[in-house]
Amino acid sequence: MGSIVESFSGLILIWRLRKHEVCSEDEERTSEKKAIKFAAVTFFLLGAYVLYESAKKLIFVEIPAPSLPGIVIAILSVIVMPVLFSSHLL
Repeated sequence: MGSIVESFSGLILIWRLRKHEVCSEDEERTSEKKAIKFAAVTFFLLGAYVLYESAKKLIFVEIPAPSLPGIVIAILSVIVMPVLFSSHLL
């Protein structure tokens, strides 16, 4: 479900960027406001989904199972994120 919401948000932003090439400044401002509102709604939906899943796991005392892909992603994040941050400062 989370991936669907994130994909929908990405589609909204792609729609917004495509409108940038073919519209006037007033139309651009209007489409920018619409894109921001739609993206905000998708992130609120994502937040509601995460809250629901988290509450469900807490209520039913579900123990998280470790997964190799999750461990690999965590390790890569610890390595890559500082590199990206430092390159942003340059």
